[in-house]
Amino acid sequence: MTDKKERLKIILGLKVRYYRQQASLSFAQLAKISGMSVSYLNEIEKGKKYPQPDKIQTLAEALGTSYDQLVSQHGPKKLEPILNLINSDIFHFYPLELFGISNEKIYEVFAAAPDKTNAFVNTFLNIARHYQVDPEKLFSAALRSYQYLHDNYFKDLEESADEFRSKHLSKETELLLLPELKQHLADQYGIQVNVQEIGKQAELRNIRSIYSSKRKTLYLNGALSPAQKRFLLAKEIGFQNMDLKERPYISNVFDGPKFSYFLNNFRSSYFANALLIPQLQLVEDLKQWAINPEWNNSLIENLLKKYQITPEMLLHRFSNILPEFFNMKELFFIRHQSNDKLNYRMTKELHLSHLQQPYSNELNEHYCRRWVSVNTIKKLYTSSKIGRSKKYVIDAQVSDYYQTQDSYLCISIAYPDAIENSLYKSVTIGVLENDESRKAFGFLFNRSIKRRTVHTTCERCALADCEERIAPPKYIEIENDRKRLQQIISDMVD
Repeated sequence: MTDKKERLKIILGLKVRYYRQQASLSFAQLAKISGMSVSYLNEIEKGKKYPQPDKIQTLAEALGTSYDQLVSQHGPKKLEPILNLINSDIFHFYPLELFGISNEKIYEVFAAAPDKTNAFVNTFLNIARHYQVDPEKLFSAALRSYQYLHDNYFKDLEESADEFRSKHLSKETELLLLPELKQHLADQYGIQVNVQEIGKQAELRNIRSIYSSKRKTLYLNGALSPAQKRFLLAKEIGFQNMDLKERPYISNVFDGPKFSYFLNNFRSSYFANALLIPQLQLVEDLKQWAINPEWNNSLIENLLKKYQITPEMLLHRFSNILPEFFNMKELFFIRHQSNDKLNYRMTKELHLSHLQQPYSNELNEHYCRRWVSVNTIKKLYTSSKIGRSKKYVIDAQVSDYYQTQDSYLCISIAYPDAIENSLYKSVTIGVLENDESRKAFGFLFNRSIKRRTVHTTCERCALADCEERIAPPKYIEIENDRKRLQQIISDMVD
């Protein structure tokens, strides 16, 4: 549907089918009136044929409409939402083939039940408009679904990263450090690295990197840590190595018009992680965990030091490796941030298998203060205020979700933002407690790790004795009022 001619075929087909059904004409009857074959009419309605103008005129007369009505990109009220969707470029932005959905299948749904499809499309568009769902949020949700379909493990990217390492490193365990990454960008792609320019302009202080294809220069923010710079250099190698043309050129500001920009940004980031944290090495490291009798924060600290990486890189890499090599597919990855220890935002989330707790909430509710992801930020914030700033705070917790059977082992790392000093972040990997996780890392669920009953947000939590509640359970109160009203009405009716 990305091609204009293809869209015109589909729109014409929808209209011919609509007007034929409105006139209560069968294919055979329309064929007799128009002088066209049944098979040809069928091809038109399926959006595979676009007749010559004289035949469109004949069809219009046979259907009791006009030539202009048939060739216009607009149509009857019942078709308008579908036609708007086809004309909106959404199928150009959003490559459905990644999810096993062809344009033909979408068209068949539209054509088979236009009334029901219209109702759905109208509902979707109204919700999107009401909640101001912008393309970036839609693309982010699509990307999460794509990762979910693949258990967040991509063999082709792993192999590409492994091939690069074997070609450019003499030892399997050797680290790719900043000088080697810079040299490779210069030698293989003619790209220079500039760490001064961004710092000269105040407007760019929050930008992590900018790539100029014209100048063949990767500009890095000098305030970034060495680990962050290594990641961005490895990511640029990913873009170049995979020859990804449709891509964002600013690291932390999305500037692409299509889903492919999001997808390629993800693929190059995955490549970078796989390049800097080789899968088989990390698998062996995680197997060594199983030998430990109890949890200790040094297990995480040692991996951060070994690979010289950021907390987010490490835990995100866990989300690739655990499902594939340890059959731990019930997991989530989330990132929180806060400026003041009072208000928290979830800025990234990934759920494998299904939408686990916790999940992001856009209704300005207060995330549960019992979450380890929140408490690590609080600890880091407090240490900075008393003059004992830390590089990061690591903690682990088994979270039992209130009124459910779900318990998750959550490992969280909080760290200060490298650029904005007052901003604190945490990343958390959560693994469902089940046979697979207990078999792989049984020590993670023993008494060396605290257990806490948690919920999603204060507003939706019925825990009466929560000492950390900072907002009343208004949705619980609304539900209780509704139940009382129902009971009163039921008593009156009975």
